[in-house]
Amino acid sequence: MDVPRNMVAALDLARQGLAVFPIRHRGTDDKGREKWTPISGWQDSASDDFARIVEWWTDWPDARVGLPTGKRNGIVALDLDTKNGKDGVAAMAAVGFADVDSLSPVRVRTPSGGCHLLFSHEADLRNSASRIGPGIDVRAEGGFIVAPGSWKGDRRYMPEGEPVGTVALPSFPAKLAEMAGHRAPAPDSPAVPDNGEDDDEIPVIPQWDRMRRAGVALAEGGHLESHDPWFKMVAAIHHASSGSGKGLALADEISQRCSNYDDGELRERWRSLGKGDGKPIRVDSLYRMANDLVPEWRKQAKAAAPREPSRLQLLTPADCINAPARGYIIKGLIAPRDVACIFGAPGGGKSTIAPHLGYHVARGESVFGLRTKPGKVLYVAAEDAHGMKNRVAALCRRDGDAPEFAVIPNVTDLLAEDSPDLAALLEIVEEVRPALVFIDTLAMAFRDLEENDAQSMNQVVRIARSLTCHGAAVVLIHHGTKAEGSTPRGHSVLNGALDVALQLLPADSDRVIRGRLSKNRNGPPDLDIAFRVASEELGRDEDGDAITAAIVSELAPGSAPRGKPLPPALREALAILTELEAGDDPVTDEVWRDACVDGRRVSQHEDRDSRRRTFNYARKALLAADRITLRDDGRVAVKPIQIQTFDDEEGDQWDRE
Repeated sequence: MDVPRNMVAALDLARQGLAVFPIRHRGTDDKGREKWTPISGWQDSASDDFARIVEWWTDWPDARVGLPTGKRNGIVALDLDTKNGKDGVAAMAAVGFADVDSLSPVRVRTPSGGCHLLFSHEADLRNSASRIGPGIDVRAEGGFIVAPGSWKGDRRYMPEGEPVGTVALPSFPAKLAEMAGHRAPAPDSPAVPDNGEDDDEIPVIPQWDRMRRAGVALAEGGHLESHDPWFKMVAAIHHASSGSGKGLALADEISQRCSNYDDGELRERWRSLGKGDGKPIRVDSLYRMANDLVPEWRKQAKAAAPREPSRLQLLTPADCINAPARGYIIKGLIAPRDVACIFGAPGGGKSTIAPHLGYHVARGESVFGLRTKPGKVLYVAAEDAHGMKNRVAALCRRDGDAPEFAVIPNVTDLLAEDSPDLAALLEIVEEVRPALVFIDTLAMAFRDLEENDAQSMNQVVRIARSLTCHGAAVVLIHHGTKAEGSTPRGHSVLNGALDVALQLLPADSDRVIRGRLSKNRNGPPDLDIAFRVASEELGRDEDGDAITAAIVSELAPGSAPRGKPLPPALREALAILTELEAGDDPVTDEVWRDACVDGRRVSQHEDRDSRRRTFNYARKALLAADRITLRDDGRVAVKPIQIQTFDDEEGDQWDRE
C-alpha cells in the first residue's frame, strides 16, 4: 500500500515545526456538493508529532492537511480567491498591490486558481472575509488554510518560493491591516474559526461542544440570571450558528438551567437577532465572559473534548469465521503490525538472539523450528552499533549473505520532541517497507525516558506503533526487572500494549538460555526456544589475537538439556563480565573484580571484604565450570562455545560442540 500523499505533506510540514490536522471528507450536502470538515477540536488537536500524524493519515488516508494560522504556527495568511465571480488578485491591484507575488517569499497556488500569501503572526489581526475587497480574506488567530503541498484529489496546493517553516516571514502589509479594520480576540480567549476556507466546500464549523460547556458553566454558576449576560449568550450562539435550529436548541438547553427560564422570550429574542444593522455579538464574547466568571471551564472543556469517532465495525459470527488469516512473519510468534519485546538481564543474550531472528526472516529461513516469510529487516543498533556490526558479520560468515537485512547505527533519541532520528527512521520505513524493525535497546533509543511514568511509556508505544504503518512488526529490546519478573522493566503500560513478550532466562549450568513467552497473541505460550551463545571468528587483530563475535547456536525443540540454573552470584559475575566485554577496552581480572566488588549485584553484603570473598568464590567456580578463560597477561573473557560442523550420511551439515 502506498503512503498517502497527504501524510507525506503533513510530515514535511511537521519537520519544519508546523502543527497540522486532518480535514476529513463527510459525504455530500443536499445539493450534491462534497463536504470536507476539520476534525473535532482541531484548535487543540493540531500537532507536529510524527506518530500522531502517521496515526491520523493511516486512519484517514484521503484527508486533506489543515494548517492553523495565528500564534501556534506564527503565520497569517492572505487568501485571494478567484472563483464564484470574485477575483482577489484583481481586487488587490485595485487597492494598490498589483504585484502580489512580491509581498511574501512563501506563496501557495490553490487548485481553484487562487493564492495564499503567508506573513508573520501579528496579535492585532483577526480573521475577515472580503473586508479589504471582494475575494480577499484574512486568516489569523483561530483560522486555518489548506496546507501547502496538500492534495485535493489529483490537484495540489502548490507551494511557490520558499518552504513556510524555513524562512523569516514578512510583516502583514500595514495598509491591508488598516483596511481589514479588525482587532484580535483577547489573548486568553479560545481561538474560534471565523472563516471558511479557500475551498467553498469547507464550511464554517460551529464549536458546539465548546459553546455548550461555556454556557452551561455560566448558567450553573448563576451568572446568566440577569438579562444582559443571558442575552449575550443567546446572541453569541445565534451568530456562531447562523441562527440555525441546532443553535436555538443549544441556547434553550443552557437557558433551562436559569431560574427565570422563559421559552417564549428566548424564541422572540432569537427571531429578532440578525435583522438589524448593529454590530453582532460574536462567540468570543461568550468565551471571554466564561473566562472572567468561571475560568475553570476551559480545563473542563479540554479534558472532556470528544475524540474523533473510531471506524467501528459490527462483525457477525459468520464474518468472524470468514475473516482472513492474520498472517505471520515468524509463524506462531510474530505477525504483521505487532509490537513485541525481548527482555532479560544485561548480558543475557538479547542482542544475540534478536539479530538471529531478523537474519533468518531476511533470508526466509526457519528459525527455532518456526517458518518465516521472507522480508526486509531493519535493525536499529542504538546501544552497541560496533558489536552489532560484528554479530551481523558473524551471521553472514556462518549462514551466507542476507541483502534484505540492514543495520541502522547512530540513532540516539527517538523520544525527543521533533526528533530528527524518528523523522529519518519513518522516512526509511516509508521507503523500504520492512517486515520487521528491531530497536536495540529501548533505554538507549529513547534517551531520558522515565520508564516508570505511564505517559512516557505510552509515547514509546505510540512511536513503536507508528513504525508499523506499512505492516512491519516492531521488536523492542529491553531489560527485565531486578527481581527477574515475567514482565519488561518499567510501567505496566508497555507490557499491556505488547502483542508478544519473550523473556530470556539466565543461562543454566549447561549454558543453555531459554526463552519464556509471558505473552503471545500469535501462538502457544510454551514454544521451545533454547540456545547457547557460540563464537564465530572474524579474523585476527594487529596482535594476532582472534576477533570473535557472539552468535546463536539453536537447540532443536525438545533437545535442550535441563541443566541447573547458575547460582545468583555466578550468574551476576558472568553477566558483569559480558557487559565489560561489550566495551572497547580489554578486560583484566582486576577490572572485572573491581566491577563486581564495587557494586551490589554479586553480593549485597555491606562489608567490602565479604563482597570480595563472594567474588573470589564465583570466579573460582566459573573457572572450574569452564565458563571463563584467564590469560597469562591477566585478561579474562567469557569462554565461548566452539561450534564445529560435520556432514551426516546424507550430506547435510550439523552443529556439534
